[in-house]
Amino acid sequence: MAKEKTRDLHIRLTESEYEEIKSKAEIVGSTTKLVVKAVQEYNQVDGRSSIEILNEWAAYYRECKVSIDRVGNNLNQIAYVINLMKLNGSLNLSDNMLSEIQTFNAMLRDLSRMQEKLIKKIVK
Repeated sequence: MAKEKTRDLHIRLTESEYEEIKSKAEIVGSTTKLVVKAVQEYNQVDGRSSIEILNEWAAYYRECKVSIDRVGNNLNQIAYVINLMKLNGSLNLSDNMLSEIQTFNAMLRDLSRMQEKLIKKIVK
């Protein structure tokens, strides 16, 4: 059962602030819902909204993903050259070392997939 709302809040606004709040309140359903939602999403520790925090996190995530993708690309190139050199007989590399490189590359791909799943869950 919803709690009865018994308190009023009166604030002074410029005309443009009033119009902005009014237009956004239409989307949410009411001015009360808009204000309550904004307060609930406000982070009291550092004065940022949840959206700002999420946007910063998403930017950091994209930087990490680019770095991981670059490392994976470099490993693929290394593995390709090593395989060519092994086929030509110009490199004597143990199968164990090549296997380790391939394992590391697979781990990077898994990490990238896990990051994608994580961001999808956060955005929901």
